[in-house]
Amino acid sequence: MASGNTATFEPESAVATDHTRRDLVQLCVGYVLILIVIWTPRPWQQRTYFAAAIFIIAATWLAFPGWKAMGLRFANLARSSWIVGAALLASALSVLVAGFVHTLHAPDGPVQFFERYAGYIVFAFVQQALLQDFFLLRLLRLMRSPRSAALVAAIIFSLAHLPNPILVVVTFAWGLVACLFFLRYRNLYPLALAHAILGITIAMTIPGPVIRNMRVGLGYLTYSSHSHPSPQPLRPHRVHARVGNRGRANPAVAPPRPSVKDACQRSQHNISPVEVHGALVEMRQAEQHRRHQQRRRASQPPLHEILHPSPEEQLLRNRNERKCEEKCARKRQRMRPDRVRVQESHPEAQRNRNGRVPSELA
Repeated sequence: MASGNTATFEPESAVATDHTRRDLVQLCVGYVLILIVIWTPRPWQQRTYFAAAIFIIAATWLAFPGWKAMGLRFANLARSSWIVGAALLASALSVLVAGFVHTLHAPDGPVQFFERYAGYIVFAFVQQALLQDFFLLRLLRLMRSPRSAALVAAIIFSLAHLPNPILVVVTFAWGLVACLFFLRYRNLYPLALAHAILGITIAMTIPGPVIRNMRVGLGYLTYSSHSHPSPQPLRPHRVHARVGNRGRANPAVAPPRPSVKDACQRSQHNISPVEVHGALVEMRQAEQHRRHQQRRRASQPPLHEILHPSPEEQLLRNRNERKCEEKCARKRQRMRPDRVRVQESHPEAQRNRNGRVPSELA
């Protein structure tokens, strides 16, 4: 009986040993390939990425545990939907704090939001599937305690985000919480959606130079704030298209125009140079010239004040006109008697002449 029992249980133990060995090899090879993708330069990174993707898909297909074990089902979806609500609440609070401290750089609209974060949403689902369906399921078969398996999976997930210190801490906390929720609900969809919400929130609320645009591995070390500007830089408003470059050479600065004489102030003003055919128009004007224009504008009354003066100004204007008319009338009166006397003196002189002539002849 003993020999029969031994013959019966030896194949089962051998199969379990083979499965354990296979899970350990797949776990190590898959993780090494992921690290190679993260730390490979750009020209060769695409090749390593395809190699890692093919290996992980093949390993998952060979050791396929079923859709239920992988969490790709609709069961417990309503019960676990509160995870998405908690992620939205945390995102709203983070956005408010970032807006208060002026670190928020959100997209301008839905189109820009989709263009910027659509790829990351898909990548968040892939990351969550790797964490739960590739690492956690194999660690559950290799380790006795589910919580220990969740802890090791969170550590593996966070170490893949080195050397970014912020992402290492955040991914460790989220990886541990996500693994515990997965063991409870066995549903991947709310975890992946919450992962996408939290990742986009981090990208919008933390400045790019601080988190280095969420780069990890070699990309984190080669990051440069000049070559990778922030997603939403502050820039002035664009001017009309007529002032644009229109595909021409570098913008030039027009030479100063001839001086313009001001008849009222008896001074000359040079027209300041203006940059033409540029995206921005720069007006260089001296402070003294600007103050002179302000004084000149202040000295000249508006047109409505000239056409419709106030009653006090009208009274003063009528009084001045009356004074001018009185002065002119006085001058005319003074000049009229002299003219009369001059005209009267001419006949007397003529009479004297006529009188002298006959007396001389007599």
